[in-house]
Amino acid sequence: MFATQLPLGQTATGLFIHSFQVHTTGTSMAQKAGRNAAITSLMVCCGFIACWSLNQIMFFFNFVGYAVDFGGWFYHLTNYQ
Repeated sequence: MFATQLPLGQTATGLFIHSFQVHTTGTSMAQKAGRNAAITSLMVCCGFIACWSLNQIMFFFNFVGYAVDFGGWFYHLTNYQ
């Protein structure tokens, strides 16, 4: 059977080829990727600040004279995240 005799979109092995359409309207893939990268970067920065600030607050309390337990669970939670 020749390829010209096959139904539209079917290959000689019987598999169908699906066409991919390129959408020219709306946001492009580059714009979506840029937005996703910006959101991911913002989430990483906020997570870093949240985790880092707890540890720095502990050291600030130690600096101003508050009795900080450096062997306690909270210190180890903030230090080894």
